[in-house]
Amino acid sequence: MWIVLQGGGRLMILYSNDCPRCKVIKQMLKKYKYDFTEVDNKQKILDLGFTMYPVVEMDGAFYSYSGFLTYLKESANADKN
Repeated sequence: MWIVLQGGGRLMILYSNDCPRCKVIKQMLKKYKYDFTEVDNKQKILDLGFTMYPVVEMDGAFYSYSGFLTYLKESANADKN
């Protein structure tokens, strides 16, 4: 699935198949109040060269599960300062 997000002035796409890690990312997105839409497209992630879910695309960069969680936590900390 893709989750298309509009938040913080950035367009993000979450490539997901609703696996447990994908659900964690969705929960984090809700926690940080991002609006999103889910779209299913397994072939797209394969075409991009990825074999594991989830992958987040943001501003032309790609993030793994752990990489995107780190991004969200760092963004939350930056907002506090």
